Amino acid sequence: MNDGILLLKKDKNITSNAIINKIKYQLKNKGIRIDKIGHAGTLDPNAEGLLVVLINGATKLSDYLLLNDKEYIAEIELGRSYDTLDIWGKLEEEISLNEDNLKEINERIDDVLESFVGEIDQIPPMYSSIKIEGRRLYQIARDNEIIDLSDKIRKVKIFNLIRLNEPTLTTNHTIRFKIKCKVSKGTYIRSLAKSIGEKLDLPSCMSSLIRTKSGKYKIEDAYSVDDVLIGKYQLINMLDCLDDFYILDADDKIYNDCINGRYLHLNLKEQQIAIKYQEELIAIYELDKDNNYYKAKRVWK
Repeated sequence: MNDGILLLKKDKNITSNAIINKIKYQLKNKGIRIDKIGHAGTLDPNAEGLLVVLINGATKLSDYLLLNDKEYIAEIELGRSYDTLDIWGKLEEEISLNEDNLKEINERIDDVLESFVGEIDQIPPMYSSIKIEGRRLYQIARDNEIIDLSDKIRKVKIFNLIRLNEPTLTTNHTIRFKIKCKVSKGTYIRSLAKSIGEKLDLPSCMSSLIRTKSGKYKIEDAYSVDDVLIGKYQLINMLDCLDDFYILDADDKIYNDCINGRYLHLNLKEQQIAIKYQEELIAIYELDKDNNYYKAKRVWK
């Protein structure tokens, strides 16, 4: 199978693209044809965890997989803030915390975390890959340019947010604790860390991040780079990620219509359908309500 999904464990200190390039050549050596390769949601270089890698035809599914909810385990540090909103940036503010601060945090933290559950507004971090007038925000930040991001506020959803351990006082006189959260697409955990600190009236940042789930896929089912290097991995059939789609099992006529991108007249009400032939995904079609037929959105030949 040359088209499919590979669940990969990303380590720290490497970009998502670099780790994909690292395995790309190994996959080729194992006999897999690599025409295209990508991923469904990047991780920052210092983050780790699940990276959903899309190989060949599976790259056409990126728009759908990017919509998936994500789950993370993050560590929050109180007492310090950085320009990147995580500990790998330039220190902007630092205060010394003590046992009295720790006692207050322990009394308030769960209520503060609970207050973020639901739909919230977020402003993207300056050090992010969002484009403004053709330039990435992190490029603008590195050029020390100041821009107004107030019109870039986005709605995101926090489905759950729980504390995993007791806040502890570090030798650097900061306070750290870990959270686990399930969030909608486009949510920045670094921005969430900043907002948590603001509610506690303290500078704050994210000190570690692990992505544990993306949609239905879990980090426990992912392969390490070393696994891939020795050929210990398995690609997932593209049909596996389309649980929310109505799946139509095509006959020969529908198959021929699909691979030629023809309209389909079907007695169905679903807005989007996935079409399979001999257990392989061959097309995604969308309903044109004005004309009452389905038109091709993605076709695999």
